Amino acid sequence: IRLNNISLTYPLPEAWGKTIGLKNLCACLSGQNIFTITRYNGGDPETMSIFGMPPSNLYTIRFNYNF
Repeated sequence: IRLNNISLTYPLPEAWGKTIGLKNLCACLSGQNIFTITRYNGGDPETMSIFGMPPSNLYTIRFNYNF
């Protein structure tokens, strides 16, 4: 079982952006290669190599807005 990609977006209240002149403010969180559940005893079950590096995790936080 592997969770490769996930993305969450949350619209922020208008009052938060209104004070500094921003509209449609939202926060986004995304991640890649979150976790892998396997019985394989090597490094990465996708490459089947004990010497290969597993895929690295990547997390991103993003804010979107309009003027």
